[in-house]
Amino acid sequence: MPTNYRYQGSADPNLIDWIAQGVARLGREETRRRAAYLGGHRKLWLRDMTTPEIDRRHRERFPSASRLDRAEELASASVMWLVKVAPEARELPAVIDGCCPKCNGAGKLWGNWVIDPDAQWFEEGYRPCWLCQNGGAV
Repeated sequence: MPTNYRYQGSADPNLIDWIAQGVARLGREETRRRAAYLGGHRKLWLRDMTTPEIDRRHRERFPSASRLDRAEELASASVMWLVKVAPEARELPAVIDGCCPKCNGAGKLWGNWVIDPDAQWFEEGYRPCWLCQNGGAV
């Protein structure tokens, strides 16, 4: 996509061609992998949980923040109006690119877990990390 591109509307044939060229160049799996990392970074960023290493890899993958913002805006408009999204694409997980900042990659957290707050019943032990495991927040 040229740097000086002006949005012509969601039916712009050039835009559709650039999206197709990008997917063809990267491949479907790489496109999905990058989208998953982007989603994971976005969710970590919203929680103020990104680490310098995660931010560094994000900048390597997407060096221009303004270009990424514009590409996301155009892609979301084109997907909404022009492209039928496959059901399996809607369920793609967001992925952390690197070590989970909550559990440091262990996949589990130690804590006192509330079983019944009325009876003051707590259990102590490991549970899956809420951030990176079993369909957690990320």
